[in-house]
Amino acid sequence: MKFDVTIIVPTTCEAHRASLLRRAIGSVLSQEGVYVELIVVVNGDRVDPALYSVLSADERFRVLYLIEGNVSFARSAGLRVANGEFYGFLDDDDEFLPGALLTRTTEMRRDASIDVVVTNGYQCTDGSDTLFIGESFARKIAQDPLTAFMEMNWFHSPAQLFRSSAVTAATLNFRYRYLEWTYLFFLLMVNKRVIRYLDMPTYRYNITPGSVSKSLGYLTACPLVLKDIMALPLPPHIQKSLKGKHQSALHSLAVFHFERKNWRRALAYHLKCLSSGGWRFAPYTRKFISFGLKLRRR
Repeated sequence: MKFDVTIIVPTTCEAHRASLLRRAIGSVLSQEGVYVELIVVVNGDRVDPALYSVLSADERFRVLYLIEGNVSFARSAGLRVANGEFYGFLDDDDEFLPGALLTRTTEMRRDASIDVVVTNGYQCTDGSDTLFIGESFARKIAQDPLTAFMEMNWFHSPAQLFRSSAVTAATLNFRYRYLEWTYLFFLLMVNKRVIRYLDMPTYRYNITPGSVSKSLGYLTACPLVLKDIMALPLPPHIQKSLKGKHQSALHSLAVFHFERKNWRRALAYHLKCLSSGGWRFAPYTRKFISFGLKLRRR
């Protein structure tokens, strides 16, 4: 069966996320003007059996289960069984606005050269909506999407719609747990895929407690993913900017471990940062010297 759009919602299916997940699912199923296939991919070992049972019994969408808790793997698994002419993703704590999918599909059908449509949206914090991309930055995206991306990640998961024939499941066959959209954006750019930005809000990105950007897993992944991105054939000015971000990521790890008294790991990341050319972080060496002097006095 052929659908206009397939939307894949990865979720850990935990009890405390039930209301958020229901809201996300409802925002997909309520879309008008498009024939939508919804695939919910439950992944990991924190699944609430009662919630999973309710989801599995709902005939309005498909449910897949993967034992590995990996959001990139979950998205890829959902995509492999997708039937839509176009496809997109929605995290279980985000939501589409009315008309979101019709807006995106209309633009892609109007211009067959477009491989990916990315729209504006709202960032919601404590119930208050703020437009994610302002007018001036929208102009930057239109003029130079690569350089604009180095300033801010505008390639958000709820903002995207892909043409299935142009961006195949094989393209997303990677297993990054963090920075997956950053890697995908650069991969699409080097493969010369046409990404069209629409300055129209079509989603709400909800800020929930427990930001992963402060976690050890995220901080550890950053320099590794950035190194993979730097291996792509990108323009020199982008490579230079990526190198700076890579150095900053190593420094952040050094600070993280130093503040938690993991001295050896902190020093190892600090030295990696310096050896990669991050000499602007050299003054942080004083922290280690000061710590060494304190040890000698004991």
